[in-house]
Order: sequence, then structure tokens, then C-alpha cells
Amino acid sequence: LCDIYGCRSVFLVGQAWMVLWSVIAGFSDSGISLIVCRAMQGVGPAAFMPAAIGLLGGMYRPGPRKNLVFGVYSIFASVGFFSGIVIGALATKYLDWCWYFWIGAIIGGTGCVAGWFSIPSPDPNSQTGQRMDWLGTFTLVPALVLVVFAITASGSAPHGWQTPYIYCTFAAGFTFLLASIYTQGWVSTEPLLPAETFTTRYIKRLIV
Repeated sequence: LCDIYGCRSVFLVGQAWMVLWSVIAGFSDSGISLIVCRAMQGVGPAAFMPAAIGLLGGMYRPGPRKNLVFGVYSIFASVGFFSGIVIGALATKYLDWCWYFWIGAIIGGTGCVAGWFSIPSPDPNSQTGQRMDWLGTFTLVPALVLVVFAITASGSAPHGWQTPYIYCTFAAGFTFLLASIYTQGWVSTEPLLPAETFTTRYIKRLIV
């Protein structure tokens, strides 16, 4: 989507999406509605985090300044994680649990507005004529979701890896993974993961 519509658009839409569902989450009146809101929130970071990487990669030339920018970006991943815990504790103690989401919405909304005025337009990352790899999407995404779910949920499953839904989701994810390798390598004309991605220096040892 960043290649088709530009990283700026995906970044702003992802931010706005998360802000919207953060506000809605604060009004949840049941556990199920809160779970749904949290799941929908996750779509926002899934959009704006890779878009942010694309924006930073396209704005700065290789060198010390680019290294510094990516270092700051990485640092704030940890800052955001721990500040979220602190804000959640303080909001629950002195305000109300719903303010945890509304404070997040305020922060996200501020970032969205700042991005609207500060990110250059038109987006230099957009590529006209790019097409979506739907085969890759419908094989690679389920593969990752199912395999990661099986691995992470196995620790809390009633019988560990012997729990039926654990080894069934893992087997399904592995099957989707094989299908995605086939589609990316031999079927898709514009694959999500082109083969030349893995020819980059040091990429294989990084993946391992």
C-alpha cells in the first residue's frame, strides 16, 4: 500500500485509524467490545509503523544523520512501551481506565496533525503503476499470523503443543507459508517479497 499510495498517506490514515479506535475503546461497556476495539487498534500501527520506516528511509541519505534518525526511532519504541505502562497505571489510579485510551488518542492525534503539516507532499515513495500482490497477501499474512499464534499461545494452552488448536494452527500456518513461498517465487508478477530482497548483503544472517 505504501508503494501504491505513498508512505505519507498510509502513515496518516494509520494514525487516524488508531486514534478513532482508541476513542471508541474508552467507551467500551464489555470485555468483548474492548477486545474488538483493541484488535481494530492494531490495524493502525500495522499501517503507520512500516510507513514511518519508508518515510525515514526515503527522506535521509545514508550517513551519520540517517543513522541518528533511525536510532532515535528505535529508542522511542522502548520509550513508548514503558511510558504506556506508566500512563496506564496513573490513569487507572487517579482518573479512570478509559483515560488510558483517550490519552493515547490525544498523543496519536497530535502525531497525526504534526505529520500532516511536516511530511513532504507529494510523497516521493509512491510508485505509479504498482499493483497489489493479492496472492501473496492471502498466503503470507495468514502464514505469519497462524505460526506466531501457535508459538506464543502454546505456553498457555491446556496441554501445550499437544493441544489440538495449537498444532492445527501451526500446521495450517506452515502450509500457508509453503504456499506463499511458491506464489512469491513463481506466480506473483510483483511479489510482496521479491527474490532480490534476500540478495542484500548480510540479510541472510540477519534473518537467521
